[in-house]
Amino acid sequence: MAHFSCLLCHLMFWMLFVGIHADSWSDATSLLSDIRGIYKKTGKDLTTVVPKEKSDTPVNVSMTMFIYSINGFDAVSGQMEIAVSLSLVWYDYNLYSDITPTTDSDTISFDEVWTPNLVLLNDVHSAERIGSTTYNLIYYRDNGMVEWKPRIILKGSCSPNMTYFPFDRQECSFVFSAWEHDTSQVELVTPISSWDTSMYEENGVWKITETKSEIYVGSSGQFDSYYARFSIAIERQPLFILVNLVLPILLLALLNGFCFLVPVSNGRVSYCITCFLTFVFLLQTVEQFLPRTSYPMSILTIYVVLMMLFSAFANIITVFTVRLHLAPSKDKVPKWLQVFLKTIKCRICKEYKEKKKQIEVNGKVSFVGQNKVGISIGHLNEPKLEDVKEVDWPEVARSLDIFFFVLFLGVQAVFSVFFLIPLGTRA
Repeated sequence: MAHFSCLLCHLMFWMLFVGIHADSWSDATSLLSDIRGIYKKTGKDLTTVVPKEKSDTPVNVSMTMFIYSINGFDAVSGQMEIAVSLSLVWYDYNLYSDITPTTDSDTISFDEVWTPNLVLLNDVHSAERIGSTTYNLIYYRDNGMVEWKPRIILKGSCSPNMTYFPFDRQECSFVFSAWEHDTSQVELVTPISSWDTSMYEENGVWKITETKSEIYVGSSGQFDSYYARFSIAIERQPLFILVNLVLPILLLALLNGFCFLVPVSNGRVSYCITCFLTFVFLLQTVEQFLPRTSYPMSILTIYVVLMMLFSAFANIITVFTVRLHLAPSKDKVPKWLQVFLKTIKCRICKEYKEKKKQIEVNGKVSFVGQNKVGISIGHLNEPKLEDVKEVDWPEVARSLDIFFFVLFLGVQAVFSVFFLIPLGTRA
């Protein structure tokens, strides 16, 4: 009994399935025969004749963009790839005038009736028309409306602006044209001013900030045609770049100034050269994300180049400071260098005050040639530079190390703030 019930269920399911498909097949066959009947009756090839209602009225083609995903944005080559589908709706009066209207909707093959010859003008591969026989059309017999939703992969050219990389925002446009159709034949319209993102899958690198759809009329050289521009604005999610690229650059800029504190015997020159080569490597890494254009240049690129120049300058100074450390201590230090060192260390002021305290007696200042009653007959016995103790070369080298350490850290901090604040405000 159980086997009989199971067999009966399978039989009923098979009959229902075959019946439904038989109806659909018969509808499709009926519509196809109607289309071929029109061709035999009028001699018109429905795939080439624009289905206008009146001779002076163009076919109104409605375009709506549905986006599914952002496959990638290549700033180096200036290309953007997205997965979308175009919802195209128009009224085919060639069919509506010759086919008996009903409440049914039928599926039509792409190569049986007229479809708008849409071409993506800024396609990086070719200028082939949109759509193929893979996606059929839906024809509504009651009003003659045709709906077509071809799914396509758009890969269009886009001019990147990497000034604020990695906080950059890009805007790309995909321009479609009704190829070989002037304004009297086909009119493109966009029922909504944005894209449909209800089926969009989030991207780990880019975030959509704005979408726009607009129609304009342009000249193709021989006649005026309608153009549809679909624009999309995206913003980079910068966390990956910040952690893996920007943070190492900032840390290396900090470490670059510490080369003057490394002992000479422990490879100070090697440390400085390593910092310089690391900046070169990071600069090449940054350039992998950027296009080979001179304008506009990335602020981050300019910053890395400046830090690399600072590192090269630090290498030059390091060579001279190492020579000072190795100079014989018995050699005399030039007067101008002694004055410079004591100026930056404020030793002249300190020694002057100490000398002045030593010549004070009982609250009175002693003068050269002072008589018994305390009347000055000379001048103040001021300390002279010749009286100041001279410095030796090891002390000169140590003082210059501290001076250049503070100088480099200060200058690098100023440049870091000057270049990175615009990036921070952009975030």
